Amino acid sequence: MPFELQPTLRGELLELRPMRPEDFEELYAAASDPSIWEQHPIHDRYKEEVFREYFRTGLESGGALVAVDRKTGRIVGSSRFYGYDEAANEIEIGWTFLARSHWGGVCNREMKALMLGHAFRFVDNVVFLVGPQNLRSQKAMEKIGGVRVEGRTDARSRENLVFRIAKPRNEQGGSDVLMDMRTLRVLSVFAALAFGAVTLSADTKPDLSGTWKLNIDKSDLGGAPITELVVTVDHKEPSFKFTAKGSAGGQDFEETESFTTDGKPTEDSRGGTVKCHWDGATLLIEGTSSDGNGGDSSRIVLSADGKTLTRDAVQKSDEGEQKRHEVYEKQ
Repeated sequence: MPFELQPTLRGELLELRPMRPEDFEELYAAASDPSIWEQHPIHDRYKEEVFREYFRTGLESGGALVAVDRKTGRIVGSSRFYGYDEAANEIEIGWTFLARSHWGGVCNREMKALMLGHAFRFVDNVVFLVGPQNLRSQKAMEKIGGVRVEGRTDARSRENLVFRIAKPRNEQGGSDVLMDMRTLRVLSVFAALAFGAVTLSADTKPDLSGTWKLNIDKSDLGGAPITELVVTVDHKEPSFKFTAKGSAGGQDFEETESFTTDGKPTEDSRGGTVKCHWDGATLLIEGTSSDGNGGDSSRIVLSADGKTLTRDAVQKSDEGEQKRHEVYEKQ
């Protein structure tokens, strides 16, 4: 199936659509801040004559998208699909930028999630080329799960670092259903713990008691047959007590757990260990299974309006590593 290079993709904050010639003025207005390009190899792209070349090659590439703020309708950035390699089962995502008004990680993660979700309909691997001096982009790639691989030379003969994100494995079968039930338990545990990750100061922890529901359609669960997950939370900082109810593999699931967010290890109901602590507006979570042969790590952020939670996680087991992107909505 040919790769669709210019789709229209809609998230909660952004819409990505094909770049058009009439987009230049509005896109340049978003790109004209020198600080956007200060770590980029082409650090003077904020100048109109330089940006026109970026825009021209974008139109000619046939894979350029603009990012539109769904609330304001304004263009706030751009990105591209490029270099589809059917034999290597791979495509590149690059030429990405966002206006400073949309920095902070949430919009960048949504943009990447939308593009990755689309790309994985066609390929198993997505690569990102990043300049060696562009530390900001390198950190952003690490935050969304990019794994550094062998570097490459771009069309201008510049050496670049390469980060790869592989399509999550879709595991099926009887034994894997049991593994997915364990995954559901870990998913619900970390979901409940995650609800403290609101954008307030480190000294102010909100009471996030309430009911949260996993949005299956907006999540990438790596093939786990989870059809429903609802978590009811009783939160009195630093303690979380929750009841998680869900269904996976045709089986209903329910359990109650209690944890803390002060970095102290807590034992769950099955003998595993969970440690979580605050890093500003982000909750970092590390979990270890009772036999010590598996575990999870997560970074969790809540949207500015407090209604949508995203969790990007890596689960490790004897069978390998699996990445997930989960979206929860407050009921």
